[in-house]
Amino acid sequence: MNRNYLSALLKYEYEKIKRFATSKDLLVFLFFLAVSAALWTLRALHKNYETVITVPVTYENLPSGIASKNSLPETFRVTVNDDGTSLFRYRWIQDFNAIAIDAGKYADGNHNISTAVFESEIQKQIKSSTKILRISPSLIELDLSELTKRTVPVKANTSISIAQQYVQCGEVEIEPREVTLYGTRARLDTINEAVTLHKVIDNVKDTLSTEIYLKAIPDVTFAFNKVTCTIKTEPFTEKTVKVDIAQDNVPAGYKLRTFPSSVELKFQIGMSKYKTINGHHFTVRADYERAVNNKIQLTWDGPKETVHNVMVTPAAVDFILEKNEEKK
Repeated sequence: MNRNYLSALLKYEYEKIKRFATSKDLLVFLFFLAVSAALWTLRALHKNYETVITVPVTYENLPSGIASKNSLPETFRVTVNDDGTSLFRYRWIQDFNAIAIDAGKYADGNHNISTAVFESEIQKQIKSSTKILRISPSLIELDLSELTKRTVPVKANTSISIAQQYVQCGEVEIEPREVTLYGTRARLDTINEAVTLHKVIDNVKDTLSTEIYLKAIPDVTFAFNKVTCTIKTEPFTEKTVKVDIAQDNVPAGYKLRTFPSSVELKFQIGMSKYKTINGHHFTVRADYERAVNNKIQLTWDGPKETVHNVMVTPAAVDFILEKNEEKK
């Protein structure tokens, strides 16, 4: 088949379609198509089907200050069976009146209410030919236990990075530092603190305050749902102090000589604390039981919340274990 023949064939078919689209035949075709579709739809609507309708639910006389183990459903999902015409009206046209549940009829405590008891109320809003197959949820758990309260500390869950040439001043400040929780006594007895949602805070310098929401706790209500976290920083400087080496676990009757007998501690510290920290605030220890190859790795302790990036020089020392001379 050559190219000219193919081109002519395509042109012929195009003209044929074009003539049909502009002729009365198209209108006749569309008319009968619409009639066929209508007849098919009417026939389909007379058959029975299943569908789900949504019926709203309200709660009356619900006491204030009560707990509910599960959130109370706001709607019933009702599966029904009937002809397509009725189901179409339920799904797209009809609005259903809310089913009212009177919580005041129940005494304090826990109650499981079967939603089947509301079937007759739902049936009143639909045709008698419509059959209710099931109602979801099948059970409503209504907990009318009285709420109590407990105050717990708030803990910040943050990941903080400090800008270069700055150090953090103390811990993250939280305001308010405590929060009152409301829930059942049994639930609150298991809670010792409230924690914020995790928040990443980068490149902090000077003073930064940010609001962070508290992490929700199931079956517990908070007096407020967010706190203000404040991070204080300041420029740092370096400082070096000299500290004598203390000794641990030296065998009885012996004394330990370290070389050198004192070391230097170099650290970063905020400008405001520079004059308040000296060598007396640190201890450096040589533990004989940690000796390896005639050297002891040193450990240090001190104001770790104030100083940063501490370096001990030297980090390990040589030693001699000498027997004490007996007194004559």
